[in-house]
Amino acid sequence: MSSGTNENSPSDNNSNSIMIETIVVDSSELNANAVTPVPLRGTWVGNNGEVDIEFTITETAIITNDQTYTVAGYSQSGNTYTIDWDVNSVANPGNPQPFIYTYSPDTDELSNSIVFQRK
Repeated sequence: MSSGTNENSPSDNNSNSIMIETIVVDSSELNANAVTPVPLRGTWVGNNGEVDIEFTITETAIITNDQTYTVAGYSQSGNTYTIDWDVNSVANPGNPQPFIYTYSPDTDELSNSIVFQRK
């Protein structure tokens, strides 16, 4: 992003209102493609009672079962996140449904019908 200056200069020396605002943002700290919630990013493991399940949430994708789902956006209600993905990002999307997880910040766990711990 660029820096900008907003100046309101006094018309004479008796004016009481002077405002100079400069905003500088280091664009190297920004990622325009970052569409996943930061607390959910990482590798998660859980077990459904039969098999171990592992998946990774990056800034822009959810990777599970050797499949990469490109994230299109998310919505949040409290600690529950609904993550939408681009159906065109996978060869066979099947019955596309969003990923829905509830995050517990106190225990650093994700859950849907399974509880996942951070790896």
